[in-house]
Amino acid sequence: MFAAVLKDNLDKLDELRYDLKYGITFKNAILYNEPTEIIDFVQMKCGELENRVGMLSEIINNAFLEAIGKPGVSGNAEYIIYVAERLVEVYKSVHEWSLEFRSIMVPDEFEKLLLCVSQFSHTVIEDIENFISDYDTRINEAILGIGENSEKKTLSFSLTLRAFDMSQYETEIKNIRDMLL
Repeated sequence: MFAAVLKDNLDKLDELRYDLKYGITFKNAILYNEPTEIIDFVQMKCGELENRVGMLSEIINNAFLEAIGKPGVSGNAEYIIYVAERLVEVYKSVHEWSLEFRSIMVPDEFEKLLLCVSQFSHTVIEDIENFISDYDTRINEAILGIGENSEKKTLSFSLTLRAFDMSQYETEIKNIRDMLL
C-alpha cells in the first residue's frame, strides 16, 4: 500500500518536475539589492531546506515505522497513506523551494550564488525519487515472488540523503566577499 500511494502521488507531480527543469514559476518577483538582504535570504532558504530534510527523517524513521506496526502486528492503513502523502509533500516542497529562487531578482554579481544554492535541492530530489523507485520495485518483486517461495523474507529500506556539494557555494561566497572588501 505504501509503495502504491507513493508512486501514485509522485506521478501527479510531473508538471512540477517540468517546471523545475525549465525554471518556470509564476510567483511574483522580489528584488533584493543589498548584499546583506541577499545573504540573509540565502541563509533563510538553506535553513528551510535543512528543515525539510529533518521532516524526511521524522517521516521515515518514526511515522513510517509506527504506521506499518511492529513485526507481527498489522499496520494502520490510514496512517500508512498519511505517511506516504507527507513524504511526497516534502518532495513537492523541495521542488517549490528551488523554484522560488527563480522569482528573486538580485544584482548580476549575486546571480551565480542564487543559482548554486537553488541546486542544493537536486540531490534531495534525486535521493527521494531513487528511494521511491527502489521501494516500489523491491516490494513488487517480493509480492510477485511470494507464490514461488514460502520462506519468510525480510526487506530493508533506507532513504539516505547525500550531502550538498558546497564547493561552488563556497567559491561564490569568497568571490562576493572579495568583491565587497
